[in-house]
Parts: sequence; structure tokens; C-alpha cells
Amino acid sequence: MHSGFTALRTQLPMDSRRRPDAYRWDAAAQADIDRIRSLWRQLRADHGGDDDFLCGSFGIVDAMYAPVAIRFAGYGVPLDGVSQAYVDALLALPALREWRGKAEAEAEVIAAVRRFARPNSPGGPPPCRSSTAPTT
Repeated sequence: MHSGFTALRTQLPMDSRRRPDAYRWDAAAQADIDRIRSLWRQLRADHGGDDDFLCGSFGIVDAMYAPVAIRFAGYGVPLDGVSQAYVDALLALPALREWRGKAEAEAEVIAAVRRFARPNSPGGPPPCRSSTAPTT
């Protein structure tokens, strides 16, 4: 994830506080989304067993995909049943709930991320107070 899925990372930047709105991404980001969903389905089918995570119990691959799960939830990416169950399992992890909770408590908003929200959309980000970080 750190160097792949460039369109996804560019068009759906990480924002733990984001809520879905009318924003939509282009075909390149959709191709990244489709590839990730396909990878998740294949890993779950081949290695998931009866557990909730990609290779059974929680592992490093799940830690690497946690930011993707946050993006998918925040941008309202439509998911199939397998992918949605996986995102739900990640978002239910105590450590991830703590991470997102601390993000909610942050006062700073990154201006570059605001361009990915539709004006006046319900659940959109709060007014910008800072512009100190890049989007990727």
C-alpha cells in the first residue's frame, strides 16, 4: 500500500474523520478499488478460514490494509459482502477504534484534504484551520 494504488491514495487521501458524501473518484481510482476488493476476496477464500481477517487471524497484512479500510468507510466505497465484512472486522478492532477516536479529537484539519469533500455536504469535514501537510 505504501507505494502502490497511486490513484486511490491520490483521490481518496487518508482522513480518519471523513464521512461519505457526494464525492466520487475517477476510473483509475476505481480500478485500484476493484483490484483491492479482488485481492481481499481471494485472500479470504484461500486463507481466511472461519476467522475475520485476510489470512485467518489478524496479521501484518491486515495492519497494512487498515488505512484502506478507513478510506473505504470514509468515502463510502461500495463493497461486496466479503469486503464489507473485512472492513467491519478491521474497524471493530480496539486499536483501530482508539486510533480513529484520537483522530476525531484532533482540532487540526488539513486544507489539501478539503478539496475531496463536496461543499455543504452533511458529514463533511469542519472548516479548515491549517494547511500544513501534503495529501499523499
